[in-house]
Amino acid sequence: MVKIEQLDPLDANELSHEEEYTDVSDSEELSDADLYSDLDDDEDDYYLEEESLLDRLTALKDIIPLSKRTAVSNAVSSVVGTGMMSARFLGKAAWVVSTSALVLFLPLALEIEKDQAMAQYEKEAKLTQPPTAEQALPPGVYPPGAGINAVPGAPSSAPAGMAPPGF
Repeated sequence: MVKIEQLDPLDANELSHEEEYTDVSDSEELSDADLYSDLDDDEDDYYLEEESLLDRLTALKDIIPLSKRTAVSNAVSSVVGTGMMSARFLGKAAWVVSTSALVLFLPLALEIEKDQAMAQYEKEAKLTQPPTAEQALPPGVYPPGAGINAVPGAPSSAPAGMAPPGF
């Protein structure tokens, strides 16, 4: 609310004191401090330090018309509401995607890792296992299908083109 104060008119004898007033054109340039020396700067600083942001916003209530304040309030409310609704939707979408990924892809990843571990184990087992008699001999010494007891270079006892079942 604005407070209106009516000032008393100046007395004629107050204006007649010419010695109190100086002519600016005749003197050197005056600084702002010289022009406003009668103001108490400490008092102004005191009022500025006491005034809070809330006090300043409350003072704007008197300056800005109600229709403008309502329009700004509605605009801010709609932006905040839209932002909250978007954040809520994105949070729910992130929850659905992350839980679906865990349910669908975690078992697959564990199974792939298990298969890789099994293949690595079999490879290491082959390397550490002592070689059998067939693996120890160089290829071509025994004809295919001949057992370990066969004589090297002797023809195979099995007729050509026929193999026993299971081999």
